[in-house]
Amino acid sequence: GKFVIEPQFKESDPFSEGLAAVKINDKYGYIDKTGKFVIEPQFKEARSFSEGLAWVRFNGKSCYIDKKGRIVFKLPYSMDQSWRSSGFHNGLCEVGLLNWIDKTGRFIWKSYEFRRFEWIVRGIVLIVFAILVLLVGLFVKKRRRNSKGHNSEDTIPNYGK
Repeated sequence: GKFVIEPQFKESDPFSEGLAAVKINDKYGYIDKTGKFVIEPQFKEARSFSEGLAWVRFNGKSCYIDKKGRIVFKLPYSMDQSWRSSGFHNGLCEVGLLNWIDKTGRFIWKSYEFRRFEWIVRGIVLIVFAILVLLVGLFVKKRRRNSKGHNSEDTIPNYGK
């Protein structure tokens, strides 16, 4: 076979929507199916296009770009550290753990809004568990105290005598 695009990239993603993210000289850019750069290498990280947008890391920020390489929106700083984009599907994209954005970058669902509630529930569960452990401990201690130094006639009343 003959190469359509000569191997020259350190990394590459599959083509998606006519473009592929490729890494050259430690920067990512996007090429078309002829191998020509459509978006010059300038990104620290990059993902495939989906529904006309692609996630990139540019100047330390997580951003979405269009097919001309223009930044459409940036994600908030709190989302920059560890999230990965799943790409857009039906106009929505999951970013991070259960956070969903639309194609303008507006959050549709923020899981972190419910973290306070989660910690309240965990606190209640911990308190209930501690009370149960305390009650079981008291019950066991009482049974041990009742069984020490007593024979079975002392601990089990016999009302028939």
